[in-house]
Amino acid sequence: RCQPRISMASEVELRAFAKTLKNVVRSSYSCYDDPDFNLSIFNAPKSCSSSFHWFATYVPHLSEDCSCAMVQYGLACSAMSPERAASALRDHTVAFSSSISSSDSSSSSDEADNE
Repeated sequence: RCQPRISMASEVELRAFAKTLKNVVRSSYSCYDDPDFNLSIFNAPKSCSSSFHWFATYVPHLSEDCSCAMVQYGLACSAMSPERAASALRDHTVAFSSSISSSDSSSSSDEADNE
């Protein structure tokens, strides 16, 4: 559903957004060693038609250069290309998911052994 402002989203949509955001932050936290980040939510002006859809941007600070005061004003700052960052997150997520799956299956087999 297209809404111009986040305040118009349903509870189900907000929960889905929160779950997705939590996954993004968690992946970034573990892949990039708990980086600082900027999160911005963009809404349409009240006078805007409903053709605008609200959206959010998440910008992790992936280098020491991002510690400058300008970042506090919402300027995106990263020495890593988006493609390289996405590749690192994909690789990390696959490895992380595999380790969870293997620990789940070993705990399942441990439970079966105890029965």
